[in-house]
Amino acid sequence: RTDVRKMKVFLLCSVFAVLQCDCDTKPPLHKYLKCCFVSREEIISPLDVVQRLYRASVGKKTSTKDFGVRAHFEKFMQESWHEVPSLNTVKRLEDLKPGSLVRFRCMLQNLFNPEFYVGALTGRNAETNETFHCTSKYQDTLPECVDELPDLTDMAVARAMWERQPAHCIAVPGESEWVDAFLEQE
Repeated sequence: RTDVRKMKVFLLCSVFAVLQCDCDTKPPLHKYLKCCFVSREEIISPLDVVQRLYRASVGKKTSTKDFGVRAHFEKFMQESWHEVPSLNTVKRLEDLKPGSLVRFRCMLQNLFNPEFYVGALTGRNAETNETFHCTSKYQDTLPECVDELPDLTDMAVARAMWERQPAHCIAVPGESEWVDAFLEQE
């Protein structure tokens, strides 16, 4: 049985999450798989999909903090539910790739106080000095596109402060193992 309490999991919707591990290395096939199975980029590197959706929304000047992430992943999950690994049935956590999309069934036990974070950031390409936009939504750390901490005294950064609601999830109390097997067959 997998001990979900040892992992950081960020909810994107009510049915899926991004697996965050303390490991800094990506699997060696990560880039290759991303190129070969573009339609499955949502599973292999969902945070890259979030960045792409955010950059597209910045170009359109949309003001929503969701920028189409929920709709995109809900559509993906309707089509590819069983392709996303389940934390409820995985035998070894080592089998899951860091940063990949996972799903799990749990009971929401507690909501913590809201967290405020800088959601919209500007990165700079060191070689070309070109600036670009990125987001830290669904992440515990600054995204790779940002080299330095944002200046929190800057009013533009202050307007980019977003809020999220952390939650504590536990295994469904009293759930038998046959329930996992039954739900995986559906």
